[in-house]
Amino acid sequence: MLVSLEGVLLSTFVLIRQNRMSQRADHRSHLDLQINLLAEKEITKVCNLSG
Repeated sequence: MLVSLEGVLLSTFVLIRQNRMSQRADHRSHLDLQINLLAEKEITKVCNLSG
């Protein structure tokens, strides 16, 4: 029974950790999108000034 309890606790810890890592990856993806949109806006602005 002690081994079963240890297995449950360990798997719970792993699932929580995976969930946090997934949330961080989603947040990073969102930030990357924001940065790319800002960069595109700046590039468009520069292209319009020179053209």
